[in-house]
Amino acid sequence: MANNLGTFDFKKLSVIIGVAQITGFADGDSVEITEENDVFNSVGGADGYVDRVKNNANFLNVILRLRQTSPTNQILSGIHNADRAVSATLPLLIKDRSGNTLIAAKNAWIVKNPSIAYGNEAKQREWTIKTGSDYVVNLAGND
Repeated sequence: MANNLGTFDFKKLSVIIGVAQITGFADGDSVEITEENDVFNSVGGADGYVDRVKNNANFLNVILRLRQTSPTNQILSGIHNADRAVSATLPLLIKDRSGNTLIAAKNAWIVKNPSIAYGNEAKQREWTIKTGSDYVVNLAGND
């Protein structure tokens, strides 16, 4: 009989930039990955003929939402400061170990420091990471 039940476990999601394992995620959508551009651009003619052109300038945008108190904020801040000083990108790996989804990039960098807010409630820090066009996305289901 086929298995018709899949389970996702956030604790089995690994996010690694360089050698730093990211922890201290905020509640809700803590990790968001989007492609910046379409892989192909197309233009249709009046006769229905379509020109399709591969877009080689494609990137991933990765948003990590961390708790204000997460020690990973200091790690990401250090990575960002080092990159600003010496222009050093790092590899990025996102792996769902409760399934087979894998996102990997040879070159990734933090776009800018997150907005900082303080108040009488715990806040989130939203880090935006961009990759070069040398990435792989293998989207799969869960076990």
